[in-house]
Amino acid sequence: MLTDSDWAEIFRQAGGNGVTSLLYHRLRRHRPLVPIPPVALEHLWDASVRSAAQSLRLGRELAQVLAALRHHRVPVVVLKGAHLGQLVYASAALRTMCDIDVLVGREDLTRAAAILSGLGYALQYYNVEEVDYTQHHHLRPMARPDGVRVEIHWAIAQPALPFAIDVKGLWERARPAEIAGAEVLVLSPEDLLLHLCLHASFTHEFRVGLRACWDILETVNHYGQAIDWDLVVRRAQAWGIGRYVYLTLRLVRDLLGAGIPPTAVAALEPPGFPSEVVAWATTCIFMPESDELVTASLARLSTSRPIGAKLAVLRHILYPPRSVMARIYDVPVHSRWIYLYYPMRWADLLRRYGRHAWGLWRGDHRTRGELRAVSERTALADWLRLAP
Repeated sequence: MLTDSDWAEIFRQAGGNGVTSLLYHRLRRHRPLVPIPPVALEHLWDASVRSAAQSLRLGRELAQVLAALRHHRVPVVVLKGAHLGQLVYASAALRTMCDIDVLVGREDLTRAAAILSGLGYALQYYNVEEVDYTQHHHLRPMARPDGVRVEIHWAIAQPALPFAIDVKGLWERARPAEIAGAEVLVLSPEDLLLHLCLHASFTHEFRVGLRACWDILETVNHYGQAIDWDLVVRRAQAWGIGRYVYLTLRLVRDLLGAGIPPTAVAALEPPGFPSEVVAWATTCIFMPESDELVTASLARLSTSRPIGAKLAVLRHILYPPRSVMARIYDVPVHSRWIYLYYPMRWADLLRRYGRHAWGLWRGDHRTRGELRAVSERTALADWLRLAP
């Protein structure tokens, strides 16, 4: 029998992984062997209703954005959450979204931003310099005062990355679809899978919870035999993202039992693949960073060998570059007074992390567990950033 604390932990894990509505939906459809307390069902129902309301709200915004772009003859490919919620999942309420992502041609970026501006959207993050779009794959997010945010992409990954993503091919293979009452394009099933894999692994390092893996499970289930897995493999290798697609598909297969052909996964396995990478990625999925007691720097300090490596990490922690200090304390980077802020940083570090450092020194169980998790997250990030 599950206790109240067990159910509380289930709610916490479901919320952290972005699958609360999915959990409620599956519990309602498939009565579990373990009885569900009425208060637990009420909690899940309430969360699902709020998710459905958010989906309806974003659906209305999406319809308005797509209608405006279509009216001005701007071709658009609907990406990620809106594509999945509208066409792949059984209901848009089951696929939570926090923003709207669309792909337009690079030549249409300025015009698309002007169209959204006419709808009341404004560029966010005014305190940053102009973005160099040879290094970025989308405009700065645009949002209304009510918080609905739209990202206008011209590619699905940063052009500065060591990938060879065929943006022209994405458009050529895109399929017509009706989303939110508008005739638009969506990625082909194979391109959708590759985008989801790259987004979950390289972009977010599996730190967005189980939902990213569930997106791929739903995509595999929805398109089924229509997916050409040989194309998925060849295209992943041609784009230079085979290692990221391999790790993601393996996790979705192992954790969720997705019907992904073993031959496709095996064909993408990198030579000399370290088996521990799968465990690192699993930790990233199920241990949200919001629970951290230990920073990545503190984890590196604790695990670095030999003493020279420890001293290098300690120096980086205590004496970050002037540019970092300027950003932390909001002072001009060339100010001669910036060095006076270093003692302030040391005091801030002691106040924020001294207790956790003491816990590591004493061998506190919870702190040690978080140290292991942060170390694994850091190790995964290092592996993902290795040259393909």
